[in-house]
Amino acid sequence: MRDIVASIESEFERYRGMGEGAFGQVPDGELGRPAEGNGNSMATLIQHVSGNFRSRFTDFLTSDGEKPWRDREAEFAAASTSRQDLRAAWEEGWRVLQSALSGLSDDDLGRQVSIRGQPHSVLQALHRSLSHLSYHVGQMVMLGRTIQGDGWKFLTIPPGRSAEYNRSPTREKPPAPAAPTQDDIAGRILRAVTGPTWHGPALQELLSDLTAAEAAARPAAGLHTIGALVLHVRFWCQDSLRRLPAAGAAADALPEPGTGEDWPAFAAQGEPAWKREVEALVESHRALAAASKLLSADLLSTRIPGRKITFEDMLRGVVEHAAYHGGQIAILKRSLRS
Repeated sequence: MRDIVASIESEFERYRGMGEGAFGQVPDGELGRPAEGNGNSMATLIQHVSGNFRSRFTDFLTSDGEKPWRDREAEFAAASTSRQDLRAAWEEGWRVLQSALSGLSDDDLGRQVSIRGQPHSVLQALHRSLSHLSYHVGQMVMLGRTIQGDGWKFLTIPPGRSAEYNRSPTREKPPAPAAPTQDDIAGRILRAVTGPTWHGPALQELLSDLTAAEAAARPAAGLHTIGALVLHVRFWCQDSLRRLPAAGAAADALPEPGTGEDWPAFAAQGEPAWKREVEALVESHRALAAASKLLSADLLSTRIPGRKITFEDMLRGVVEHAAYHGGQIAILKRSLRS
């Protein structure tokens, strides 16, 4: 069987599509343009994701994931910004990943691999890589939207179109049964905000020294503020929590959020109020992590009423969602302080 592996493969492909959608919208002359604050360019992010995949998944089961031949620093130098070269690098990284995944079955998920000498189960290594990908794809999307401005074509649900999308959810992936450990899921949800996360600072670290004025600042037209991103991430964490049934109870079909409901308005506020918003973000993830530990394996592999995904898919999606927007918050923070 490879139901769990197939579910993970589909998540990789979902983020691949978003990354390629952002890459495709950036003009050739802007591929080397760094994000505000001397941040990463689209070219740098593509080279880095590719280099990471090639190192991690070459001889995945038999050699350390940080290869001696990898030059990680060169990935951030992005020597070439030609679309052809970047496309070739991107495709090569994905080829190596897909080759490694195609040979895995669910029986392999408990096997041990190493990354920089540290042991990980195959399942842990795959989710680690998926979080890394979602973090940087989030940055690619934000960078592309900044460059394109009003010409940006949305890769997720466009603003004001949530209700329409809910009537025809074309971007959802089919459910896949799985039986991971509840502790693993709970730990990942909590670490998404409190750390440590290997791919970059966790949300709590990113926000710890951010002022209320910075949270409400808008570095460029059309971009969300950091405060708005915090409320958005917390909204979906809380939405996931309310969908978990009480112990022994059947899951109910709950209404989907209305248009714009997942983007609560964020207004300028004082420092104490802003600190409470950050604490509320952390506490929402603590609550979801605690509730996840109490779930049965059968429930995790059950489809959520009214949705085409399982409870496991939803909970792992909370982790990916936090990483995705965490990458964007890192860019915005750097831009505000440049």
